Amino acid sequence: MKKTKLTEKPSRVTSPFDISSHKTERTANQKFVEWINQIVKEKNLPIGIAEQETVGAYRKQPDVVIFEGPKSEKVLCLIELKPPYFSPFDEKELGNYK
Repeated sequence: MKKTKLTEKPSRVTSPFDISSHKTERTANQKFVEWINQIVKEKNLPIGIAEQETVGAYRKQPDVVIFEGPKSEKVLCLIELKPPYFSPFDEKELGNYK
């Protein structure tokens, strides 16, 4: 790594040609929000939209917020998502939780 003149600490410069990607918890949150909003629209459900990481009055930042109505600021549901500690596609592991 190259050291900067100002701090003498290593600096990391990413390559503009790097095409690798890494999915994060926020990626999963956004997908979940998309699915909720698609279902609400397709089924014409009488609830508001889902939003990702909306900060509330108490400075909390839940992963997903679903509002009561289309133009409402009242919260119907808060969802906090966490990655599983095992693969949900591992049938052997899932068998332990039946």
